[in-house]
Amino acid sequence: MVNPGPQVLRLQLGREIRRLREASGSVSREDIAHALGCGLSKVTKIELGYSTLSAAEANKLVRLFKLSGDEARGFQDLAASARKRGSYGKVPDFARGFVSMEAGADELKIFYEELIPALFET
Repeated sequence: MVNPGPQVLRLQLGREIRRLREASGSVSREDIAHALGCGLSKVTKIELGYSTLSAAEANKLVRLFKLSGDEARGFQDLAASARKRGSYGKVPDFARGFVSMEAGADELKIFYEELIPALFET
């Protein structure tokens, strides 16, 4: 199995936090910001996959969402994996996110309504 890069894991972490927040029904972004001791902009960045959580912040969210057992360990493991740096070699900074997403992709879909790709032209 291919291990997804940290960019993909940050996206998964953000989606998981959003899922937990929406499933709880009572926890808002403001509650998360208060629990983490940060602003709403950081919570938004985490949910969009632009930022990640420290181990202490992940533990605070485990308590906030009242996670236990395997669910809590899974959340903490996901947060720890999302903190790791990718090893992309000599890739410009602007392209690192795309390289990590490409590594995690398992299929490519292209649709051209009126254009035939060059490889198919004969």
